[in-house]
Order: sequence, then C-alpha cells, then structure tokens
Amino acid sequence: MGRKYKHLNFMDRCHISAMNMKGIPQKEIAEKINVSPSTISRELKRNWLPDYDCYDSTYASLVAKE
Repeated sequence: MGRKYKHLNFMDRCHISAMNMKGIPQKEIAEKINVSPSTISRELKRNWLPDYDCYDSTYASLVAKE
C-alpha cells in the first residue's frame, strides 16, 4: 500500500537538508521522513540554489508559503 500524501513542513525540510549534505541517498531520506522518493527528488530540484550548489531548507519553506 502506498504512502499517504503529506505536505513537507520546516522540520522535514531541515532533515532533508542535513541528510542531503551528508550524502544520504534520496530513497533513504524518503524512508526516514515517511514520504515517497519522488517527493524528495522534486523538493531538491525545486529548491536547489545553483549559485550555492545546495538545497536550503529555509529558502524552501519560504517558497512553499508563497
């Protein structure tokens, strides 16, 4: 049975950021915060800061609120 859809909150995004910086695979990040791997993939692509070559959880949360 598939996972239920849930919106990522600030803490989820902080966990994504920290685990991504440690090089943890997206599939493992998804399992840890109980979302699908595609959610992690989309989140990282959507909120990647190319000038800094990183994902920023604060920026991502601000964008999500808009």
